[in-house]
Amino acid sequence: MNNKIAILIPYFGTLPPWADLFFLSCQQNNTIDFHFFTDQDLTQYQSSNIHVVRTSLSDYCAAASKKLGVAFTPIAPYKLCDLKPFYGLVHADLLQAGRYAFWGFGDIDLIWGDLRTFLTDQLLTDYDIISNHSDRLSGHLCLLRNSDYHRNLCLKIHHWQQLLTDQKNHALDEQALTLTVYPAARMLWKIHTKLFFRLPLKNEWLSYVRFCTLANQLLLPRRRRLLLKEGYTTPFESDLTDPTAAWQYRDGRMYDCRTGRELPYLHFLCLKRHWTPDSITAKDMNCLTITKQGIA
Repeated sequence: MNNKIAILIPYFGTLPPWADLFFLSCQQNNTIDFHFFTDQDLTQYQSSNIHVVRTSLSDYCAAASKKLGVAFTPIAPYKLCDLKPFYGLVHADLLQAGRYAFWGFGDIDLIWGDLRTFLTDQLLTDYDIISNHSDRLSGHLCLLRNSDYHRNLCLKIHHWQQLLTDQKNHALDEQALTLTVYPAARMLWKIHTKLFFRLPLKNEWLSYVRFCTLANQLLLPRRRRLLLKEGYTTPFESDLTDPTAAWQYRDGRMYDCRTGRELPYLHFLCLKRHWTPDSITAKDMNCLTITKQGIA
């Protein structure tokens, strides 16, 4: 059975101070191929599962424009987030050779845990789209089956040409593509804003996740083969007010120290706002402790 996965990550600009740790965590997941398209010299990180295409942002976007038949000319690299749903078409030559069962988009502001603990053969058989959020596709890691249908799903996004060529970021990965495959998500988002934000709950977000888990069982058509399951990968600012909040990476796996829960990865969305380059003192992957203060 082919369960090979390709994660596609264009990245342009200076690497973050945790880059060594990120790429080491890629190497630890040696049954998954990571393909980077970048203007940075990643020679030191290349391995059997880390593949690098050296290119400029302008050349990469020109190639994407040719594939999609639009003028994709972003001023800022962050606009590439809107291109994520289109990676399957942009890199069709890489994917259509039959090497991969799934392709995905991801980020580098994270450290991977043991992804195969979560991406089991059974899961990859049962689902065609896999997200680590309970109410949307997750931009930091989302997998789609490597089929013509799923590579072309992006073309079902309403007004995609206009949204993609506009310089503004429209969250096409987490919002527009989500609504394309799961229109009921819009209702979940409204319930979150109108109800859960206003209730005096001890943990508003956790309550909302539990609600979404139940709602998805009723609203999500089984034929969609879409998995929306919270991976608890992204701490919020409210989590960081707890002085005991910490995460540990050991033996190739990521854990939340407060709950003991194993995570597929830890996304630094809020954590990195508190860090400086001096906050990253860890030198290897033997055992990392990650907190609001940094990575040690």
